Amino acid sequence: AKLCSPRGILRLFVIPSINEFPFFWSIKAFQTSGGLQRHSGMTYPHKLSWQWLIEKYVDPNQYTVDPIRKIRTGGRGPDGHIQYKHVTTGLNMPYFLVDYVHSRQMETKEVYEEVILKIAKNWWRDPYLALTASSEVKRWIIATSNMKEGDVIRSHWEIPSIPVLPVLGDAYPVGALPVGTQVCLIETHPGEGAVICRAAGTSATVVRRGAAVHDLSGLRTQMEDMLSAEPIDDCFTSTLQLDSSRREVRLLPTCVVVVGQVSNELHNRQRYRKFGEKYWHGIKQRSGLYQKKTGRFGRKIRPVDPLLDCTQDEVPDGEIRAKLTLPERPEFERRRVREIFADSLLVKRPKTRPVPGPNNALPHTLPRFTWRHC
Repeated sequence: AKLCSPRGILRLFVIPSINEFPFFWSIKAFQTSGGLQRHSGMTYPHKLSWQWLIEKYVDPNQYTVDPIRKIRTGGRGPDGHIQYKHVTTGLNMPYFLVDYVHSRQMETKEVYEEVILKIAKNWWRDPYLALTASSEVKRWIIATSNMKEGDVIRSHWEIPSIPVLPVLGDAYPVGALPVGTQVCLIETHPGEGAVICRAAGTSATVVRRGAAVHDLSGLRTQMEDMLSAEPIDDCFTSTLQLDSSRREVRLLPTCVVVVGQVSNELHNRQRYRKFGEKYWHGIKQRSGLYQKKTGRFGRKIRPVDPLLDCTQDEVPDGEIRAKLTLPERPEFERRRVREIFADSLLVKRPKTRPVPGPNNALPHTLPRFTWRHC
């Protein structure tokens, strides 16, 4: 079977020339998904994902609340080569599309209300799912630990100068929440949907709230200022701390979060009773028995990850943005004061030249050691 493949036929006849030119496999006609991790600098026709198969069965522009067929690749790419190890097909269980966007009310400037019709457990997801309805629109969302059938959840848009009194299960802009609020389903960029704290039992805490988060006009002016090299001031941002890793995330005040904790918070205590249950969930066996470290020789104390700043726009590939600092701007004065203070800390001492002497304390000029000097 290997000899019948295009790569096997090429190796039979032209393998000496292929090895001499390592860029040969960068040609699109001979690319495979199995080499995605071996040559990180090359461009391949398919990324390391299942999107190539999902698009065959599911229209990405259409949403439905009905159960759909679970797209299972067995860890293989479009060419049949393995992309993900230890992945199998699993059981033929239904799959539901989940909507992670809770920020549509930021454009309409109206409170969006939904009624929870049902809370269900899905085979392919750890947290519980909630089926909500508003007017004629239904959707599946990630349920929080306090949601019950029949509850009304709301998505708010206003950011007042005084923090609001949050309600569990409701969605708010992070700038409207007081310090100490437990949140989940966090947006890193406004309008893109939840990215952080989507797994079962995860949450974060608001640790800092800027004094001017309600001043969206001032924030917009600072973001559109292309001549400023300084980051956005802390008074216009809010900071969250992830409860799992204690890492801090800096967000814009218009990023929408959901108050509460993701449902199924006891998921980390669940254990597989037999290996067959792993296979049912699409997890293939490993090479051997997993031996957990006992801690006999201690643990390496690792520092907390640095601050994740999501306030700056990501520069796309091929685009260069140059920011200048002019002398009449306050950023220039602050930088100049910092440089002057740093220069004042440098103590310049004159270097003393060695004084020539008979031996000059050098090993090859010292007298040889003899016992009669002792």
